[in-house]
Amino acid sequence: MLNILLFIGLWFVGVFVCSWGVISPLIVICTALPVTSHLYQHGLIYEYGKKKANKQSAFNICFWLIVDTIVIVLLCLLHNTYAWIGFLIGLAITFLFGIGKIGSTTDNLADYVKSYNRFLPPENMDEIIKELYIYQHFGHY
Repeated sequence: MLNILLFIGLWFVGVFVCSWGVISPLIVICTALPVTSHLYQHGLIYEYGKKKANKQSAFNICFWLIVDTIVIVLLCLLHNTYAWIGFLIGLAITFLFGIGKIGSTTDNLADYVKSYNRFLPPENMDEIIKELYIYQHFGHY
């Protein structure tokens, strides 16, 4: 009975870890960092804003890397096969469903503007929105 509870509990932990601790940093790596660089190259974000935005991105990635490491270390201390299987199934299923959310999707670019708004110059907002539309539909140029 305890093994079944561990299996189910760690399944949910795997879902959480993958949703927030794997997919989220991958979105930052595949969207926030390239978009910030792209906007800087096109003169729509200043050096200070680029550095601050990249610093926030690095913090996000490091934070989730630490959380992931702690969860895996704690899981190793359990020495329970059912817990590992539950965790890996939750992780794998969530990764398979979440892989399509990685990249410059409309939602990710909207989240970028909301999350990094304080680093984007207000006078360039209209141009930034236009540039993000072009970036999403036509890629880098």
